[in-house]
Amino acid sequence: MDLATWSICCASSAVILRGLDLSRLSLRQVNLAGVDAQDVSLAETDLSRAVLTEAFNFPLCVALSIGGRFVAAGTSAGEVCLWRVADYTPLQVLRAHTGPVHRVAFSKDGQTIASASEDGSVRLFDATSGIPLATLAGHTTPVYAMAMSADGRILASGSFDGTIRLWDLATQQSLPTLRADASPVWSVSLTHDAGVLASGSLMGKSDFGVSREGSSCANWTARQARCGVCV
Repeated sequence: MDLATWSICCASSAVILRGLDLSRLSLRQVNLAGVDAQDVSLAETDLSRAVLTEAFNFPLCVALSIGGRFVAAGTSAGEVCLWRVADYTPLQVLRAHTGPVHRVAFSKDGQTIASASEDGSVRLFDATSGIPLATLAGHTTPVYAMAMSADGRILASGSFDGTIRLWDLATQQSLPTLRADASPVWSVSLTHDAGVLASGSLMGKSDFGVSREGSSCANWTARQARCGVCV
């Protein structure tokens, strides 16, 4: 398809351009707003003079809701974008943070989205309305790691300040803080009931936090295992 034909096609309504290879082209005076371009290849394409439905920001992380109905993406511009998977419909663009978003997660029921950012905060949003629910503050440097227990009660966040903070999502209160020897925390994971937490740092260590009172998370002990690579 040459560029002249492309311009005519895009002037009509209900344009569907799925699956086309438009890579390495220079698209000028082309209006792509509202065009269904799912799976179109735009690799190395010049879109500087094209009109788009919305600006593209670099996605840094993604998460699927349980059951796969929704997908959320955190962007380099501090946004959290939400789509319905079945028909690719965009539902929300949340202006969530002042820095890039490095982790997103859904609650078990899919009604709450959590995001962690380079601005040092973790935020909670209503997935349906986009209304902010809470800001979980306490980290002093970027938050690159976050995980939510499958039962939706506990959230863990890990930061480059070397701490792992635990949060009770029902009360939005901070629980005991674990320290990773001041090593920047890159990743965290929780078991279903939040009884065990694992983390990985940039210093090549894996830390394990174990609740001494079952899944209450009231008291934690830490164990370490040195790895040959960063986790």
